[in-house]
Amino acid sequence: MVSLIERITERTKPEAISSSPPPEVTPQNITQVDFRNLNWLPYFSGEHLFGPVENCPELQPNESLNILIPEFAVRQRVEAVAGNLAGAILADPGKFSLGAIREGGLWFYEQLMKKVEEISPWGRKTVNAENHLDIKSRHATETGEYQVLSSPDPERVNGKTLILCEGVADTLQTITIAQEVLSRPPYREVNLRILLLLDKTGVHPGLALPGVVYPPLFSCGNVWVSGCGPDTDQRFRNLGCIAVYKKE
Repeated sequence: MVSLIERITERTKPEAISSSPPPEVTPQNITQVDFRNLNWLPYFSGEHLFGPVENCPELQPNESLNILIPEFAVRQRVEAVAGNLAGAILADPGKFSLGAIREGGLWFYEQLMKKVEEISPWGRKTVNAENHLDIKSRHATETGEYQVLSSPDPERVNGKTLILCEGVADTLQTITIAQEVLSRPPYREVNLRILLLLDKTGVHPGLALPGVVYPPLFSCGNVWVSGCGPDTDQRFRNLGCIAVYKKE
């Protein structure tokens, strides 16, 4: 039996692409969407899913994962963004430092670095990479307290544009903390930019993303997501799609 995702992939052809992207991506219109078009923000509400995630050994019997953003959509959009950004970075590599907000941003970071390796004959050695920020901030929204587990070497990021990949933004707390950490000594003149995979706009309605955030690749409603970086109990990070997690 051919799955829904296989049918979608087969039917997504250039001649079927719409010039007017829909306000929400659904199973009914996804075949007409060009996810390589970076002039609009694809929105997935969470009310329209694309079937269960199959062959996932990390999934327990009382749990479910249903596809929110199909793998082909993630792949097309990530490749488009990573290609554009990698080209800009390699045009002036001394200006940039690259890293991720661990752990959720590492998957996205690796996709960007793969594109750098494709474009540059010297691969990762061309750029100032591996400048990761690791923050323990699970209760920061309630308490204002957080712990910096690791942070970039100031000598590698001071005076540069530091691009940190992040998997998902919900309360925006992690991004706010990153801004705070990198704006105080020993850091100086760090031009922070956040490359965001998914903005959960349903969690912060009416609250705009901080100015340091590049336009996100996707947005969604208030649903619990895993895959492509975001996790559930340290599981599902490496799924090729973004899925909605539920526990019975």
